[in-house]
Amino acid sequence: MLVELNVRVVSERIADASAVKMCYSAINKGTQGLWLEVMIAAKRLGVDELLEQQLRSSRSELVDFILSQFPSIAPKAYRWVPEMIEISKTMGDAGITPKLFAGEADIYQFV
Repeated sequence: MLVELNVRVVSERIADASAVKMCYSAINKGTQGLWLEVMIAAKRLGVDELLEQQLRSSRSELVDFILSQFPSIAPKAYRWVPEMIEISKTMGDAGITPKLFAGEADIYQFV
């Protein structure tokens, strides 16, 4: 079996590819984690239906997409915990608070 490997040079600087990966994952998995955390909080506060109505009135296209992602998160959330910790460290190295993604690690650990 022949497998084709596509390699792309990101830059001449060491670690730029890793930095891009961390930032890309922060946006994708971080956004999913934020939505998940807020929706769990809304459920526990008894306002999940009201929140969904509000979101549908202002962000309906986004709500459907995000909610469709939730079922696939549970089986892989355990893998995202260490990734969120690494993203947290990356943010700290960039002079940004690492707390947000440390919290995302917590929510994925919860899941």
